[in-house]
Amino acid sequence: MRYVIGTGWWCERELGTPEGTAENGHSQIGDQIIRSRQFFELWMYFVRRYTSPLKIIVTDSASPIPPPVIVSSCEYIRLDRNYHSVKGTNRNGWLRGFVMGAWYAWNCDADYIYIEQDCLVVGKDWVSALYAVSEDKYLLFGCKFRGPIQQSLVFIPHCYIPGFLHALSLLTCHDMTCEMRFHEAIKRNSKLAYTVLPFGVGRARPIYWGSKHLYAQHWTREELVQLSVREGIIGKIETLLSKT
Repeated sequence: MRYVIGTGWWCERELGTPEGTAENGHSQIGDQIIRSRQFFELWMYFVRRYTSPLKIIVTDSASPIPPPVIVSSCEYIRLDRNYHSVKGTNRNGWLRGFVMGAWYAWNCDADYIYIEQDCLVVGKDWVSALYAVSEDKYLLFGCKFRGPIQQSLVFIPHCYIPGFLHALSLLTCHDMTCEMRFHEAIKRNSKLAYTVLPFGVGRARPIYWGSKHLYAQHWTREELVQLSVREGIIGKIETLLSKT
């Protein structure tokens, strides 16, 4: 398994943005800590605990607050501006961050795994579970518990990266969400096929705490406490939550 993990970065306030606040054009969901520099350290902890990527690519959309110190296994790329605020563009910061990591993976002859900034993935050998389902034939995104319209965790085999990104680049509709872009890109390229991830839950709830593998975003404070119990890191998450 040779793969690169990519993510995006945006942080408007040091301790995150409260739930319901409109930040960067979007209403925020989940505890404010998940949009903070401190949460990025937890994100990195789980990536390093459960995965062994060739590289971790962090694409910063010219954020007012930079991420914490990047570890040696990371490549940090800062865009020239926040493209959420650029009128007339049909490729927002999330999409640009996704694409940046994907091209890096392709140039390293590696597969690509995207993990969104507020998404945590846990469970031993979860990467192997993706490879087992993909079989080098399928892109993976979506959630088997609640339909396919999710892309906080994405897997793309190396050979399909150029075709998928080309299909994405042809979509010029300004009103199309990133989730819908993924599905439309698959439709436009007959050589591409996808299936949903072999575990949940993404934005869906409830979280199935007894599952061998799980991924989720939009974490609440109560869910982070439950995660700390499951993962045996109560002190680490208590310290995180004490910041706000």
